[in-house]
Amino acid sequence: MTTNETTAARKPDRWAMPAAVLGAALALVFLTGCGGGPVVDVTSPPETAAQPTGTVTGTTGEPAPGNGSASASVSPPFTGNPAPPMQGQGVETAQPAWNADAESAALVAADDVMRAFTATTLTSSQWQARIKPLLTPRAQQAWSRADLKYFTATSVTGQPRLDEDRSNPYFVWASVPTNDGDYRVHLNRLEPGAPWLGDMIRPLQLKR
Repeated sequence: MTTNETTAARKPDRWAMPAAVLGAALALVFLTGCGGGPVVDVTSPPETAAQPTGTVTGTTGEPAPGNGSASASVSPPFTGNPAPPMQGQGVETAQPAWNADAESAALVAADDVMRAFTATTLTSSQWQARIKPLLTPRAQQAWSRADLKYFTATSVTGQPRLDEDRSNPYFVWASVPTNDGDYRVHLNRLEPGAPWLGDMIRPLQLKR
């Protein structure tokens, strides 16, 4: 080995760091990072923006009741024509009574319905205008396309009669004599004081 090679081998590297010193430095950095800085709790939920507490308004623009914490809900009113309630169903309300006035009104209604029904000399539009107010919405729809030239009953020939069955105060059948035999008219009313309206019209031989 030459003198220069011996000198180079013995010359220490000024950038070299003893292993012990390097290990101590790394340990110090590790301890400082774990204990010296702020600790973040990753289990805590993030902060949320404050919710507005203003007054909630409905679709009408009026303030909704309450403290504004719930949204308003507006439902449109029901405007349809409900069918007469069946016995034992629906909200309990005062029932129509079967008395002399109810019987008289039913007889008049049956007569009016059949006289309008047999008025076949009218035009179709005139016939519809006359009978429509005397019928329930269902019957109005059923007879909306009636062809009068096929009607065989063209006149009322006697007084109407009510069936003896009065078990349901909302319904009653009436028989009305015509030049084509007796016709059956089913009448109903929705509530006390409501008018009797024709719901079905058919010849007697087609009885249930």
